[in-house]
Amino acid sequence: MKDYSKVLNNFEKCLTIIQQALQESHLYQPITYSNIGDVHRLMCDPDTALIFHLIALNIQEIIQCNPLKCATTYTNLGETYREI
Repeated sequence: MKDYSKVLNNFEKCLTIIQQALQESHLYQPITYSNIGDVHRLMCDPDTALIFHLIALNIQEIIQCNPLKCATTYTNLGETYREI
């Protein structure tokens, strides 16, 4: 059995560490937001997942990341829209 609450807890801890240790525009931050969104999607909570994926995408647009590095966020966002 998959324990998504533990997965989510670990990603949230990761996000806290990233926010405290790295500059706001660091690429790890949107990746972690997208990961949190993906866990919410797997937990059958697509509305919350959508919020986290859009936050990730917004940060990626602000920092003008390489489009190839944004591909995972777009994939996760697409999977979430498919379930809404």
